[in-house]
Amino acid sequence: MKTPQRKTIINYLKNNTSHPTAREIYEAVSQKNGMISLATVYNTLSLMKKKGIVRELAITNLGHKRYDPKVKQHAHLICSICGEIADIHLPLQLGVPDEHRNGFIIKDSEVNFYGVCPVCAEKEKKPSSKRRS
Repeated sequence: MKTPQRKTIINYLKNNTSHPTAREIYEAVSQKNGMISLATVYNTLSLMKKKGIVRELAITNLGHKRYDPKVKQHAHLICSICGEIADIHLPLQLGVPDEHRNGFIIKDSEVNFYGVCPVCAEKEKKPSSKRRS
């Protein structure tokens, strides 16, 4: 059953490319629906993950789990400085040959590329305005 709170969360995530955290989702949707709690956001995300509506990203350098409504297999570019995440929608021919699977049955994979986004790269180029004498 879709409650008004769940509908608000689902609508927020539709076409969302920011890969938000649960707290970011809560902050955005609580402005539209004051009757929503952070626990409801977590519970809804858990349910959506189980139903395959959202992916929970295993991006470790950002400190919080991120969620992606694009569940079709794709990779991510991640800025190591600001944490921006961009989708890569290219066919990546990755696989693990049978002889290297150690008996594992692979059900899913995630590919992340870490680097510096254009905004942070530009900031790194600029010399500091404060100079010591």
